[in-house]
Amino acid sequence: MKVKLFLVLVVLFCFCTSGCKTTVRYMEDVSQVSYTEESGTIPPELQLYERIVITRNKVTLTRNGKTTDTEVNEGEWVIDVDEQKVGAFFEQLEAIDCSSIKRIEPDALEIGGGTESYRIVYAGDEMFYLGYGGGVTYIDGMLIVEPIEAFIESLDFPAGAANQYRYSLDEPTAVSPTPAPTPAQATTLEITNDSGADICYVYLAPSYSDQWGDDLLGGAVIADGESFTLTGIPFGAYDLKAETSDHVGIDVRYEQTLDGPMTWEIVAGDGRFIPRLDQWAFAATASSERSSPDWSAQQASGAPDTPECGDSPTAWASSAPDGVDWLELGFPLPVVPRRINIYETHSPGFIARVEVIDEADQYHTVWEGEPASADACPRLFSFLVTGIDFPIVGARIHLDQREGGNWNEIDAVELVGLEIQ
Repeated sequence: MKVKLFLVLVVLFCFCTSGCKTTVRYMEDVSQVSYTEESGTIPPELQLYERIVITRNKVTLTRNGKTTDTEVNEGEWVIDVDEQKVGAFFEQLEAIDCSSIKRIEPDALEIGGGTESYRIVYAGDEMFYLGYGGGVTYIDGMLIVEPIEAFIESLDFPAGAANQYRYSLDEPTAVSPTPAPTPAQATTLEITNDSGADICYVYLAPSYSDQWGDDLLGGAVIADGESFTLTGIPFGAYDLKAETSDHVGIDVRYEQTLDGPMTWEIVAGDGRFIPRLDQWAFAATASSERSSPDWSAQQASGAPDTPECGDSPTAWASSAPDGVDWLELGFPLPVVPRRINIYETHSPGFIARVEVIDEADQYHTVWEGEPASADACPRLFSFLVTGIDFPIVGARIHLDQREGGNWNEIDAVELVGLEIQ
């Protein structure tokens, strides 16, 4: 964790009004604490996203590079912690009087710098959030920052997680000056309403802001069963909120990364929301395997562990590099599917069809396309699943590699769906 040199406490007297995301004096029943660091405009091989999540029984460190040619030491590391130690840490946070913590924004936000954020989830899924970046600081922010930093620094992370960057055996070269920032890229957000109620207000606020801002529907209504698309959204991390005509909350999401066309699916039933469940495959079989255990079907189970593009034994490969094959995945819990994420790590693009498997072992096609070489590698092939309103327990991915002539290797498959109530 880097030292926050930009924390300057300035005396400013202000109160959070009804437009604030959170109004808190004391936090009670803390269940999760997270620290997130994201690099700004720096050389591509140094860009990173890092997050540490602390719960009552474990700490998880996740680090990803932001470009395909990154030298970031990527991966996920989990360490067990003493529950009494975590309990004492959470009690320390619960005893903090947060009423004096006020956000201070500069006259003009700085562009290109890194960002850091601290999030505490407590009773009733309420959240306390501090987001530093672009010159933003807080009065008395160190009340929250210091105990979190001290706890993280006391942890014994594995040696393999120690360095953010991998270095080659070559002599280090001079780092080129930071390039001038380029115009912000923009994307779209499609909102699909399956909540059983009309959505009359939608708010989209940068995750580092404590104000929700203006309603983005401008008087429009997203009726149940309909969709609405917001356009021109600059790339970034956002908090999202949807409300009824009486400003009753329907759904709220925090720290959602929008860096390409996305869909926000709002689902509810019988007056309660259906929890979303993201899960990795726990079992895998295939029509063929290049070898075993290396390149076997089982290499496609679990979370991704092949961080770079290339022919790697930690991903599944079929026996022949130019054949027609399938990979079948099983998932721990049945869900109503909403999205499938496929992590391709070598010669991507030759997926021809994807099926889901229901509890009666019946197959249903949810995606079809023409196989063709993809430019991005590694590639996350992600698509929405529509028209399936019943539980599924597996998926089958069909490859047609005849035009590729090389192994289209798959490292992991993630199923995103709604829990069965």
